[in-house]
Amino acid sequence: MTTDRDSVVSPHPSPSRAPVYLVIGGMALAVTLVFLAATVARQPAAVPPIERAGTPDAPRTVTVVMRDHVFVPSELR
Repeated sequence: MTTDRDSVVSPHPSPSRAPVYLVIGGMALAVTLVFLAATVARQPAAVPPIERAGTPDAPRTVTVVMRDHVFVPSELR
């Protein structure tokens, strides 16, 4: 014979595990992105080609991009 107690739903249902899975998934994504960035950063940067070397009589043109924390794209002579 069953009683009313057997059919009553617990007043305290178990908490959802979705936040735990979300945090674990986010951490896995973060670790993956860090390893990917480390792999890309390990490769050396490309060096632009220098068409001719400068000499004291004929120096090559150099563009100064930053001087005193101000953007000044003037040529240095």
